Amino acid sequence: MKNVSKRVEKVYGYFNNHYHGYAAENCIEILEMLNGAKPEQTRVKDKIIQYNLKKRPLVYERKLEDYVIPISELGVEDSLLKMTDRARFDRAKKIRDEELIIEKSTERKIEAKIRDYFIQIDLEKRILTHNCDDWRKGLGIRRICKHIGKLFLQLPSETSTSLLEDMIKEKDKWRFRVPLSST
Repeated sequence: MKNVSKRVEKVYGYFNNHYHGYAAENCIEILEMLNGAKPEQTRVKDKIIQYNLKKRPLVYERKLEDYVIPISELGVEDSLLKMTDRARFDRAKKIRDEELIIEKSTERKIEAKIRDYFIQIDLEKRILTHNCDDWRKGLGIRRICKHIGKLFLQLPSETSTSLLEDMIKEKDKWRFRVPLSST
């Protein structure tokens, strides 16, 4: 868009407002990427995201009773597949190991960087924060994206299994978040 704007007088953007209604939110995100968003626009975007998190129906969420195998007997792959779909899981496996950097892994916190994104897991407060768009769009149905899937695949198996089991069993105690904008 920046390159095109150097050659033309006006640049127009069109946003597809599909059934989740992301158009206004996506428009403000583009403005933020171009460093053109006003603080009030960013506040509106954050309100939209928070509203969607509270009001978006969880019609796709599965219930624990639907699982035949007890969660405690699942491995990392099967546990991840309870929180994401096969395509995202397969994309997580394709991410090269060197693209993920685990910066901190303690009994209290896990912090990692993957590509241009970060992942923070506060184990005490049960808060998982990540900043990719797929993650943000899946918050309402508590769907794990490929980046978080890769993190769980890279962590020691025992750590991943224990953490995923807790996320599944105690899903109402966990909070999945996107970072608040810094503008």
